[in-house]
Amino acid sequence: MNNQASRVYSQAFFELSKETKNLDRHMDDLKEISKTLGEFPDIHTLLNNPNVTKEDKKELISSVFNYVDNKTLNLIKVLIDKSRFNIFDDFLREYKRQYNLEKNIAEGIVYSANKLDEQELSDLKKVLEKKINKKVELINEIDKSLIAGVSVFIDGKRIDNSIKTRLESLRSSIKERR
Repeated sequence: MNNQASRVYSQAFFELSKETKNLDRHMDDLKEISKTLGEFPDIHTLLNNPNVTKEDKKELISSVFNYVDNKTLNLIKVLIDKSRFNIFDDFLREYKRQYNLEKNIAEGIVYSANKLDEQELSDLKKVLEKKINKKVELINEIDKSLIAGVSVFIDGKRIDNSIKTRLESLRSSIKERR
């Protein structure tokens, strides 16, 4: 992992995105590229393979990601030219961090015993948005150790409204009284 390089590239691309008023488009492009690389790990492996020429890598990128904005495509080509494609995941994390700061977005994970439906997730987002005064994006993760309720990690904070935590609190309270 090369944090310095990923920060430099993401800062430069973020500034370009702001300047050209393409923050949202570039964020969507980068998410799609990441999603595709996750679905087809062979592409990721090939792009990091030193035995494949840079020209072949750029041709592959141009054909696979022909739907993305030219500036995003050029960024990927620059990473390939500079033998820096291996920092793409770190680059994306840093770009997303800057994007979220700019757009006042908080990302979080909501743990629940069962998968939340769209309405439950939407209701929870609304409550959290009011509480932290930011737009909220949530990912639902299943935690079978929870009996009921939810536990949310957002903005470096834990909001726990699970039965498991309530029972543990009650147990502690009873022990203290003895």
